[in-house]
Amino acid sequence: MKKIKVRIPYNIVVKNPTNKFHNIKKLLPVIIRPSYVLGGENMKIIKNYTHLNKILHQYTTKQYKHMLPLIIDKFINKAYEYDVDCIVTQREIKILPILKQIERLGIHSGDSSAYLLKQNKLYNKIQTVCKKIITILKITGFCNIQLGVKHNIITVIEVNARASRTIPFINKATNINYIKLGIKGLLKNKKIRVPYINNKLQALKTAIFSTYKFKNIYTLLGPEMKSTGEAITFEKTITRAFIKSQQNLLKNARKILLLITLLTNEIREIIQEIHKNSTKVKIYCNKNIKLPTIKHLITAIPTNYDKIDYCLIFETSNTHFENEKTILHTKQIQFYSDLNVIKRLTRGLNKTTYTPIKYNDIFKKNKSNIIF
Repeated sequence: MKKIKVRIPYNIVVKNPTNKFHNIKKLLPVIIRPSYVLGGENMKIIKNYTHLNKILHQYTTKQYKHMLPLIIDKFINKAYEYDVDCIVTQREIKILPILKQIERLGIHSGDSSAYLLKQNKLYNKIQTVCKKIITILKITGFCNIQLGVKHNIITVIEVNARASRTIPFINKATNINYIKLGIKGLLKNKKIRVPYINNKLQALKTAIFSTYKFKNIYTLLGPEMKSTGEAITFEKTITRAFIKSQQNLLKNARKILLLITLLTNEIREIIQEIHKNSTKVKIYCNKNIKLPTIKHLITAIPTNYDKIDYCLIFETSNTHFENEKTILHTKQIQFYSDLNVIKRLTRGLNKTTYTPIKYNDIFKKNKSNIIF
């Protein structure tokens, strides 16, 4: 990656977890990736020294030794993940429509909500980076590249020399069979020609979970995949699509708990919107935060979570409601802590019904072909 000037996270390969402990400590926060990972199994994001010590000690035992060596990357806080699928023939590199995750980096791509990124400067920059990676690695066929982006700085997270689960979503979102076109291009060694993408509506990918079928399981989302399927939602805007995908929750769940240790003008506006559109809300703030015009304030975090339908968390980088999150997950109560997700969700509090969309409403008829 240095040769082609593409950024990757600072990382350490650890064969013996006790030897490089002090070097790892300096990297915090980090993401630990064992060998032979499938679906993000046993991958962990470590943010403090105590957790780091516990996890590294775990890999000195017989039960986990087969997972060595470990790859430990510096974790990029407050970044967003972009999924890029590519088709590489002997004649050309085709970059398929790029997906942007709604959640922050750190959630497995199979568990996240994502949508097709519009063409802009960042889009073009991502295409250039991906073409450099494919060329230097000499990949042929389908491949998937996962990127972290923060302040328009692109960092390569993962490169897979295979097709990804996102290709079926892209096929449905654009009404174009990229798998068929890619295989034709590979077998016939010809340039890939695809129809012009001309959607009336925007598409959103959301994850489907089956955790409600099991009791007392830890379902906190992270690098390890927990979803069992995916769904697609079409709407005029991505915000409307996200609200529509969560409408069952919004329609039936009006008992909301807010946990607040961070208050900005943007968060204050969100709280006021929730306060205006929901009467069954409880708000807990730490002592430093003042909300004089807001009712329903409580002085302690409730112990009876059974009366809560879902929870919104506004937290600083230093104060995390980890214990509360664990309890919420154990009790199968949905919560959101990503500000971008919360903003989209709160817009749907006063709108929970949508007109059904027919297939013909999604795509404009256009038979003309262009080179993609």
